[in-house]
Amino acid sequence: MLDRVGLISAHHFDGRGNVRPVGWDDLPALQDQEGFVWIHLQQNATYTKEWLTRESGLDPVVVEGLLARQSRPRCTEFVDGLVLDLRGVNLDPTCEEEMAPLHVWVEQKRLITVRLYRIKATRDIRDQLAAGHAPSSIGGLLARLTHRLIERVEPAVTAIDDDMDLLEHDM
Repeated sequence: MLDRVGLISAHHFDGRGNVRPVGWDDLPALQDQEGFVWIHLQQNATYTKEWLTRESGLDPVVVEGLLARQSRPRCTEFVDGLVLDLRGVNLDPTCEEEMAPLHVWVEQKRLITVRLYRIKATRDIRDQLAAGHAPSSIGGLLARLTHRLIERVEPAVTAIDDDMDLLEHDM
């Protein structure tokens, strides 16, 4: 049996504002329960690929997208969900890339996020959940996540814009 490392966190939301942390073994039973689940995975962990490929029930094209090392921000629609390739501020000081990809699968009762590098926005959401501040819908969770990503990226984009203005002024 493979080492089951790769699950950063997973949470079950009852749809009424309550949330509880769950583990690998809880995930199959949650498909039949009310509410929705957020599964946050470490991309380069062996069991992440194993779970996505064999146990998640996802189309192989979706799995391939979630495991992509790099991608540009985009949204790909499938019959039963969306793959979103987003970017967040990279918190890994050993990595030269300033922006880290966050791959997202969202469907009616499940949101899966897959990251290679630590991203503060997902940590922010997990902290909010631990403090008892849970959204009541999967759309609310996705909105909260994208809002936090944008909030964290905005200062970097503003700094680049200011630098561009200075360069244009000096020309």
